[in-house]
Amino acid sequence: YQRRVHGHLNVLHTSFAYKIGRFLGFGHSWDAEWTTLPEPQGHMSQVRVYQRFTFLGKPIPGPLGVVNSVVVQDGLGSATITVNFPLLGKMSVIQTVTPIWPHLTSMQEAVYTERWVPRWLGRLWLIAVHNQVDHDVLIWNTKTYMNKPILVSNDGPIAAYRRWCKQFYDDNSTVIHKERTADLEW
Repeated sequence: YQRRVHGHLNVLHTSFAYKIGRFLGFGHSWDAEWTTLPEPQGHMSQVRVYQRFTFLGKPIPGPLGVVNSVVVQDGLGSATITVNFPLLGKMSVIQTVTPIWPHLTSMQEAVYTERWVPRWLGRLWLIAVHNQVDHDVLIWNTKTYMNKPILVSNDGPIAAYRRWCKQFYDDNSTVIHKERTADLEW
């Protein structure tokens, strides 16, 4: 199963640096495709992320105009983010996430780079990943589970992602809040 994801990335993960770049004539956009892996790896999913860069509204040609990455999620507690930076090589961040208490999670991260990538660049990329996670935390801290949410076509693969996530829960899973109904009352 494969679906395109782009609203989340373009809204939450456009950093201040990209906004400064836009002032100078540079542009940036995200696009992504989410897929579950086939059995026996059905507990894993993959997101292919495509970043495209422009200058004065025109695509930057060659390898500097596109950065591709792959995020492999192994269940809900582990992810590997691998980016192939043009002219620099591959860098990977491995994240492990452990719930400690309601609304308290421990996240451990390690960065790995190819031998010729300067250490400071790996650290800089890890800081950028932290910045992106901080944007996600804003959503995580205010999310509310709805059994049958009202979705629109621009919501992307969220329904399929929710079905994939259900395999990691059972009737004995801890429930923090009662389910909200989709009544649309303000």
